[in-house]
Amino acid sequence: MGPWMEKDSASHRNERFRNVPLSLDACEAWFNDCKDDYTCLQNWAVGWDWTTGTNVCPADKPCKKFTEIFASAIEMCETVYPDDFKVVTNGDPAMVLWFTGENNPNDEVATHYAKEMNLRCGAGKLIDNIVLTTLMAIISIALFQY
Repeated sequence: MGPWMEKDSASHRNERFRNVPLSLDACEAWFNDCKDDYTCLQNWAVGWDWTTGTNVCPADKPCKKFTEIFASAIEMCETVYPDDFKVVTNGDPAMVLWFTGENNPNDEVATHYAKEMNLRCGAGKLIDNIVLTTLMAIISIALFQY
């Protein structure tokens, strides 16, 4: 996630990723997997009722199907965690959420953007192997907790 990591001053973290390019296919698959599930908030980063110690829908926000909360797959992908993902529709390289095989296609995407951004690590060595493990863990937790 290196090319998209930035400092953050939130009380619960000191870094976050921003505008990770997400393929339209991956976004639509994510939305289609969740479209019949329920949520009460469009933005999962804020607005929960934490008085019980866990995130609960606020009393004034009834649960509705995703299709009633989000007008489109792109809207869901770009607003459920605001600014985390940017759906790519112009053919630029983009991360994929699900893939098969031993090779992670996201390594090549991250390397492409790291080179484009001229990011370097260590003793000037260009970043060439950024793994998506963190993103996949965050998404997995988010999808299954809500």
